[in-house]
Amino acid sequence: MPRERTATPTAGGGAAPAADPPWDPADPDLLAATTFRRLHDAYRAARRHKPKTAAMDRFDLRLEPHLLALQRALRDGSWQPGPYRQFEVRDPKPRLVSAASFADRVVHHALMRAAEPYLAPALGPEVYANRKGMGTHAAIARYQELARTAPYVLKLDVAAYFPSIDHDILLAQLQSSGLPAWNLTLLSRVVLQGPPSPRADVHFPGDDLLAPLQRRRGLPLGNLTSQTLANLYLAPVDAVLRRHPDVVGFIRYVDDLAVVGRSRAGLRRALAETIAPLHALRLRWNRSKLGIHAVHHGVSLLGMVVQPDHQRLPGRARRRFEARIRPRIRAWARGALASDDLWRSFAAWHGHARRGMSDGALRRFYARRVALRRLDNSMKSSAHPAPASGSASCAAAPGTTTNLRTSARPTATTTNR
Repeated sequence: MPRERTATPTAGGGAAPAADPPWDPADPDLLAATTFRRLHDAYRAARRHKPKTAAMDRFDLRLEPHLLALQRALRDGSWQPGPYRQFEVRDPKPRLVSAASFADRVVHHALMRAAEPYLAPALGPEVYANRKGMGTHAAIARYQELARTAPYVLKLDVAAYFPSIDHDILLAQLQSSGLPAWNLTLLSRVVLQGPPSPRADVHFPGDDLLAPLQRRRGLPLGNLTSQTLANLYLAPVDAVLRRHPDVVGFIRYVDDLAVVGRSRAGLRRALAETIAPLHALRLRWNRSKLGIHAVHHGVSLLGMVVQPDHQRLPGRARRRFEARIRPRIRAWARGALASDDLWRSFAAWHGHARRGMSDGALRRFYARRVALRRLDNSMKSSAHPAPASGSASCAAAPGTTTNLRTSARPTATTTNR
């Protein structure tokens, strides 16, 4: 079981947060963003595709009073982020996840829905993470389009990205986006009062000896707000790559970049020009993951090994899926996890895997896994009904030959390995 602990809100680096600007409870934008209907929509979004928890059940039992209390706190400016529950996961490397309370997650959804029109213009079409109509599959498809037009790709990844995001720089970016004062104030509280980040010992040009210790930094991995703000933070690097003459095109998924160019020398020049704006953000490239590759050799990208005309799901991704699904199957078999929740988590992986495995390879993968065979047998013998036939989740039934055969055929980008 992952070790859990509670992290109380802090100022990020030990310094006290700056005083909030004057609060206007009659701000029309604030009133429009915090209507009961908008908060109820945010509540539904916070619940969507999430397993039920005791905290969620407690919120549900007194749903209307809880939403009205959040509405009052948001409108009078008294809302403050609560403590985080922290635990470590391995996927595949260790990551410290910070989970906000359910009530705070409702607020996060309300804040980001109101902020999206102001933040979206700063994000170019190359940014695919956590955006409606985008996602991993669209990012891979776009990379394949680029890879068919140029022979080389520069792979980039930021070292310790989320823990390294500088609060002062991020808040300056938010301020320049034109966010309404109320939204900027509440998002600033989320940023500044997150759990503390590990100590930094990295110096950048212009730093004195104590600068790394004095600057507040880090966004909690697991927050909806962190995902969107992490997209925004690297926009200056996107701008450099977008106008560079040696870059044919690129995609970015949070801090993972694939930059396509016509020559190795050109990509090295593009890399050199990203160093200054990256250091201005107090970030560094991860040297162990930096490299220029021939596109026809295939590159590891967003869980796939991708070539211009096909993609393959690597064996390590299959093993990670089996490790994740096994405890969920056990929880479902004893009634601790709803059938729809299990099927949704399985269907998401199956939809991803089908793009990198043939139907036959998928059937053989399921047939060899005891845990997945047990799921099929349990579904036949237990009192937990499967989702209705024809539902999106039912199309991904594990270990069930009929469902696998009737699921959509692999696309043209699927390999037969």
